Amino acid sequence: MQPKTPDWMDIANEKVGPAGRPDLKAIRDTRWISPHTENMSDFSREELKAHLQNQDLKVDVRLKDFESKVSDGLTQMNHSLQLLEKDLSAFRGIKATILINSIVSVIAIVGIVIGVMAYGVSSFDSGRETSIIVQELKQQNAETRYLLEQIKAKQSQ
Repeated sequence: MQPKTPDWMDIANEKVGPAGRPDLKAIRDTRWISPHTENMSDFSREELKAHLQNQDLKVDVRLKDFESKVSDGLTQMNHSLQLLEKDLSAFRGIKATILINSIVSVIAIVGIVIGVMAYGVSSFDSGRETSIIVQELKQQNAETRYLLEQIKAKQSQ
């Protein structure tokens, strides 16, 4: 006996499974379950109020849990920020130190430049004064030689 080939309409209507055997679920669904549901019972006001209060309590509990988690998170963040601020407090002094060292370096460089210029000017002035002194000494030397020659000339006469 060969198995019966499935009728595609039966498969589409879910009465027969793809292997050609009857789909028990489809049969069970159509045989024992009524297509219509029974009418819902009406809630009384007290039942509805109690149900809504129960839901409100659940929401309040969830909200308090969420608030506590947020509060814990903010506390941890605040603690972390305090630790970070404590770690960075050492760097605040470094900024002032760098600024002061920069200013002192600029002042030292300006002082060195002024000192070199003063040394150059003093050397120039001393050179100029030296040349004046040398000229005066030459002139005195010439005068002394002239006087010596006159003295020698008088002595030889």
